[in-house]
Amino acid sequence: MSGSTSIETKLYRDTLQDSSAETWEEVANLNSVGFPDKTREVVDLTHLNSTNQYRAFKGGFRDAGRVAFQCNYTKGGYEKLNADFNRNNSVYYKIVLGDSAGSYWIFEGLITRLGGNVPEGSSKIITNCEIKLSGQPEAEPS
Repeated sequence: MSGSTSIETKLYRDTLQDSSAETWEEVANLNSVGFPDKTREVVDLTHLNSTNQYRAFKGGFRDAGRVAFQCNYTKGGYEKLNADFNRNNSVYYKIVLGDSAGSYWIFEGLITRLGGNVPEGSSKIITNCEIKLSGQPEAEPS
């Protein structure tokens, strides 16, 4: 379309591993990304004197979930992801969503799945990756 602007969603990693904004290194342009699938535990507070014998609950620990994404394969990008996969320590990542609001996520995580494929009838190589988040992610704008 004429006059339209391409919106790019990008993945970065922190080269100093301290989540400071000065050290972000681009890893990949993302074709698709899933939002973190956050969950929370429920703590049962029920006791024998609970009102009308109804169960009572409160929120427990939260799990930040996983982020899965797909990107076009580049040798450099795959090498960075593979190096992170082979680390035993978590890595800080930043996903810039490319929307007009300037939304992004910063999170710490471990790559738990890294693979790829060549879709039938395509000349592109696709990289698939999944990152398990550790701790609470940061999202902006809030």
